[in-house]
Amino acid sequence: MNRRTFFSTAAATAVAGAAAPLTAEPAEKRTESKTVVSLLQSASVAGPATANPFHPGFRAADLRGVVDKNKENLLRLLQLAGERKSDIACTTEDILGIYSCMMDLDHPQRFVDHCETIPGPLTDALGRTAKKYNMYVIACFFEKEGDRCYNTAVLIDRSGRVQGRYRKVQLPAPETWVCTPGDSYPVFNTDFGKIGIAICYDMIFPEITACYALQGVNLLFHPTGGFGWTEDLGLSTLKVRAADHVMWIAAAKNAGVHAPGHSCIVNPLGQVVADAGYDIDTVLTAYISPQQGWLQPDYGFGTAITGVADMRARLCLERRPDLYRLITEPQPPLALQHKDKKLISAQNHAAQRAVFEKLKKQWQKEALDTDEKIGLTRTIL
Repeated sequence: MNRRTFFSTAAATAVAGAAAPLTAEPAEKRTESKTVVSLLQSASVAGPATANPFHPGFRAADLRGVVDKNKENLLRLLQLAGERKSDIACTTEDILGIYSCMMDLDHPQRFVDHCETIPGPLTDALGRTAKKYNMYVIACFFEKEGDRCYNTAVLIDRSGRVQGRYRKVQLPAPETWVCTPGDSYPVFNTDFGKIGIAICYDMIFPEITACYALQGVNLLFHPTGGFGWTEDLGLSTLKVRAADHVMWIAAAKNAGVHAPGHSCIVNPLGQVVADAGYDIDTVLTAYISPQQGWLQPDYGFGTAITGVADMRARLCLERRPDLYRLITEPQPPLALQHKDKKLISAQNHAAQRAVFEKLKKQWQKEALDTDEKIGLTRTIL
């Protein structure tokens, strides 16, 4: 496995009207005002084909072995981030590699058995690493609480304690089959500013990023298994979200079969200032200034007219919320145009089962055709 650690060497980009370049700096140029951000780009480790829940020869021990190896790999990558003196490290989505199990409606307990509690053994291990290296850790995995499961990102603080969690709000199918959506957008205070978290499909919905921006979030972390409908569109989405709300976005993405890699950091001007490429098991480390937004020069036309150079402040102060009520209207005109279309709800188990039965044969065939070098998570997605 390639365990190189990347330092961003993005050249300072001259931006018209900016008070200072919005870039990620290499290690040798780090100053005390910079925050060290590391993104862990990984894939589920290779395992036997019988670790796939859709393989006719499925063995629970093989699945457990893959999950345990994923945990070990996670802790190794976090150690690399810690050795780089990271202030915060963020993982990809589904770090344990059990997404395939989630889609197996015939054996739901296999999925539940590998979901984690908070606090629990996994957060304890993450906490020990966070404390050892005096860094924050964001880790994304499937959580169980009572009889419910969630797609969750937990935040561990520098002392190793659980500071909070974010539960994915926008669940795509088939996550709706077994997971409960979150119902809030919590903001976490750190010693380098306010941060938020949006998991994978969340980023498709611009309202979520807006909710974070209006709460004062400067740096939004985005653990994800993919990159949107297409790779190009996914990257464009990150750039637009960052520029729309004048915030930094740090996206940690899976790499491997059917996964795009290219974890990246986007600055408040919508520019990619650090990119991990396609390497598997890579730690992308960059130095940024989360508090640095977009300042127009004093002599700029916009500053002269409004008296405010900070573009984030201006965009907030110039909002017209009295005209935005349509955004939160449950039945806007567009919804009425599509009233004949019905989503399969989380409560419609019969419809879910019908979809599952259609797809199961395909997934079983792919499980048989899968080379053993391909990791579990990537065999059917």
